[in-house]
Amino acid sequence: MRACCELGVPDQLNAGPLSIDEIAQGTGTSPEHLYRMMRALADIGVFAETEPRTFGHTTLSEMLRADLPGSFRWMLLAELAPERFPAWFALPDSIRTGGIAYDKVNGKNIWEYYRDDNPAQGEAFSRWMTGASHAMIEAIHHAFNFSHYQTVVDVAGGQGALLASILDRNPHQRGILFDLPEVVARAVEHPRIRRVGGSFFESVPEGGDLYTLKWIIHDWEESKAVEILSNVRRAMKPGAHLMLIEGVVSESSEPDFVKWMDINMLVMVGGRERTAAEYEALLSKSGFKLDRIVPTQSMPSLILATV
Repeated sequence: MRACCELGVPDQLNAGPLSIDEIAQGTGTSPEHLYRMMRALADIGVFAETEPRTFGHTTLSEMLRADLPGSFRWMLLAELAPERFPAWFALPDSIRTGGIAYDKVNGKNIWEYYRDDNPAQGEAFSRWMTGASHAMIEAIHHAFNFSHYQTVVDVAGGQGALLASILDRNPHQRGILFDLPEVVARAVEHPRIRRVGGSFFESVPEGGDLYTLKWIIHDWEESKAVEILSNVRRAMKPGAHLMLIEGVVSESSEPDFVKWMDINMLVMVGGRERTAAEYEALLSKSGFKLDRIVPTQSMPSLILATV
């Protein structure tokens, strides 16, 4: 599926089914070898062989189109990138020592790699995070009413998809999008969003009624997570609220995708997914009180806290 996205196959079929020769011409590939890949993907429901050697979209392959806001193309290009696989072979070392497998294998962390060695791959990851936001936005809004906040500060909010969705549903609100300067420079343009560049390890913009952090705290081990949350707490005025949008590890024995995401965090960045009790303890160390956890119809839950 990653090879299919890298070759641009899904976008060839947006206007309808094409023969394998037409797809090959549009992607600069060998028809015979392309057919073998398309046949295998159609076998599991990614594309449909509508006629012999002719392929069209299915609901699964539609999700790989580059022109869709919630496209999973960027997830495949980012999460299955070549630089990631060697880190997984160092998983035993992480289990022994608690060290970060990616850093050990590559001699730097993944954020430095994106910044210094492969900005294009960093852009794919950024677009994957934006796509993930689009994919879960409806579930977040279905679970929570943002209307009683005047100013929303999205900390490490990336390209601003979540914040823009909140403001679009609440015309009386204003927002502050906070992230690294090079990130907010590429963020969405919105008349009620003020973009602020900086590092959450130094400070966070003041003045918000609600501070949101989506898929941020799980990137960091305990001391760094406390440092980030403490800086958020210092920026908050009395009565403001904190919302962490994160997966919450189930403490039951039932299958739980978040438990597998936890291993991904261990290998790639040294972070972790946490249980409800672990989030409560982390928030307490940072000067917060956990108020409630609101599940959504998507993977993450909304973890709400006050100073």
